Amino acid sequence: ALLSGLEALRMADKMKKCPFCGGEPQMLKGFIKGITMIVCSECKATVSFGGQESCEASLKAWNRRTK
Repeated sequence: ALLSGLEALRMADKMKKCPFCGGEPQMLKGFIKGITMIVCSECKATVSFGGQESCEASLKAWNRRTK
């Protein structure tokens, strides 16, 4: 399920672009154990981070990049 309007807007402003194609990511709350998933609107890459059930923890993991 997509996040609520305000929560989705707040997260979208903080999310980096997709590392694969540069597309806009969307954060979804999964139906299985409430896991947060991030899906690219362009290439449809989908990721979830083990043990990261909160939106904030998933956002931090998504924005992490190697140097």
